Amino acid sequence: DTIVRRAPTAYSCVIGAMSAMESRNPDAVRQACASLRHAIKEFARELTPMLPPKTDVRTRLRTALGGEGNLGSSHGAYLAAQVELLWAVYKPLSDGVHTGRGDVDDLVVHLYSLLAAMCAVLGTVAEVEAAPPDA
Repeated sequence: DTIVRRAPTAYSCVIGAMSAMESRNPDAVRQACASLRHAIKEFARELTPMLPPKTDVRTRLRTALGGEGNLGSSHGAYLAAQVELLWAVYKPLSDGVHTGRGDVDDLVVHLYSLLAAMCAVLGTVAEVEAAPPDA
């Protein structure tokens, strides 16, 4: 529900990837990779619409989480790892888009990793937004 509300385009991309994976058509890997890669980009954009359009995904996610200062706590270390997970998933997805090679079953693992990381990030974004402004 939170993903649908806060990042509807990213959610639509995830649904598109799932449809591609279920189809098992010859181009399923390329289509699923493209959808999941776009989900990561859109997720970052939807959380930080105030940043310039060409801002990279890592910067967007760190900004959404309250910046580097917020990532310094033990909870922040976990969140920083989630940001890195999203980034780490991006590379093999990009490779899959360009080569069309890969395994649909491996993509399912990427999909679940992506969703878990998105949920962790969204939970903290909600906390950051609810926190009273610094005096």
